Amino acid sequence: MSKLSAVIRHEYATVIKQPSFWVYMIAMPLIFAFVFLLIGIANRTPSPSLDNLSNDLKNVAIVDQSGIVSKDIVKASGQTIFPSTDIETLKQSVERGERKGLIIFPQDVVMTRQYDIYLSGIDLGFNSTVSQTANALLQSSVLAPLGSQEKATLALQGATATTTTYENGVASVGFDRFIAPGLVAALFFIILFFSIGYILTSIADEKENRSIEMALTYLSPRTLIAGKLIAIVLITLTQIAFFGALALLALIVATQTSFIQLPAGINLTSLPVEPLSIAIAFAIVLVGFVLFAASMALIASLLPAKQANSFSGIFYILPFLPLWFLNALLTDPHNSVVQFITYFPLTAPTTVLIRNTLGNITSSEALISLAIMTITAAAILWLVLKVFPKGALEFQNALSLKTVFSRRHSHNG
Repeated sequence: MSKLSAVIRHEYATVIKQPSFWVYMIAMPLIFAFVFLLIGIANRTPSPSLDNLSNDLKNVAIVDQSGIVSKDIVKASGQTIFPSTDIETLKQSVERGERKGLIIFPQDVVMTRQYDIYLSGIDLGFNSTVSQTANALLQSSVLAPLGSQEKATLALQGATATTTTYENGVASVGFDRFIAPGLVAALFFIILFFSIGYILTSIADEKENRSIEMALTYLSPRTLIAGKLIAIVLITLTQIAFFGALALLALIVATQTSFIQLPAGINLTSLPVEPLSIAIAFAIVLVGFVLFAASMALIASLLPAKQANSFSGIFYILPFLPLWFLNALLTDPHNSVVQFITYFPLTAPTTVLIRNTLGNITSSEALISLAIMTITAAAILWLVLKVFPKGALEFQNALSLKTVFSRRHSHNG
């Protein structure tokens, strides 16, 4: 046990003491915090150019040849309607820069749905504002006979539906139910991307510099590989704890202040949590992590360092493969392809986490997939223990199947 704890401490400290580890740990949340800070500032900082923009819009002349545009609405907007006989004079004043712009609604605007805008200077923001103003004048004038601003707004924007969905005869909580399991799914991707590779790097580098040979002179292969795997788990738990603390701090800031507005009216303080869904999600994350970590250890044991690094790419591609079938996961969970990637061990973690988030996987499906992943992970761990004693000493060539399963292995240094 003392040797195992020594290996765990060594492997854990080796990664934790790396500056690059903490650069990532600190930099990523700082980038997100900076982006949200900029969004908050942008949403709350009054634009100093609003007054200038308002004055510029008042300096845009309106000519209505169609007879549709309401004079009262134009007057209320702070602009002025000019007669058609002034068009050339107005154009010339725009050309000389004496007037900011001119909007002409032609007689056939109803049929062509086109109007003309003349502007002084190139200002993309102002150009867009003038176009929006022209559209607003047309829409407001057309809808004015409806008799009220409320009816006009309804005609333009329609109405918002309040949807109640039922699940097993009970009204569900709607979109908010996806957030908690979705966060667990996101956690899996963070672990997969930044933690799984540590075990590959550790074994491959030690094989290449042959320090693993020295370690095996006083450690059993089982103790060494178990120590490395446990250390990776502890490193991952450290990351989870660190990000969890930051997430808690962000939650406090988000709930105690109104600086950051979350989309879709999400209220973090009242998120619904379904215990079974969250339990399944965490179980998938745990078993999926062990599955991919064991797979990386197997590849590092079988192949020389350079080949192992190249071949390991497949273990980063396969977990993301289900995202290519996202539409089927959303709309047709009983599709044969969806069923295959739900039970295939190397795509199952992502698939089950997505379907669990969407709520379109049954408990039996999730448990069967979890069982397959567990059996596969156990089988790969058994292979690692079988291969590691021989592969650790082979730093130039890949192990053959005959060598792996032979009882004796001679190594020619």
